[in-house]
Amino acid sequence: MERSARCAWCAAECARIAIVRDRLLYVQAVEALRVRADGVIADPDLGDVGSILGWGFPAFTGGVFSFARYVGADSFARRAREFATQYGVRFSVPVPAPAR
Repeated sequence: MERSARCAWCAAECARIAIVRDRLLYVQAVEALRVRADGVIADPDLGDVGSILGWGFPAFTGGVFSFARYVGADSFARRAREFATQYGVRFSVPVPAPAR
């Protein structure tokens, strides 16, 4: 295989891996945001710890809520909308509940 063909294959493969990685991270973070909006989780820091220790969310992200904060609200919502369009409503970011 020619070098340029190998590089093109590697680039395409890396892009596919990045999409799978993002889908796995985003679907978990969106679900955590949904649970927070429903009032099940009161403290996002505890949600971060629970996501890492409870079901193995990648520790390098800081947890589901830290991951969403790190990405940024606008960027996170935009990427989640892209995924929702392609892969379904499970990627739809919940609307925050009104303050009580």
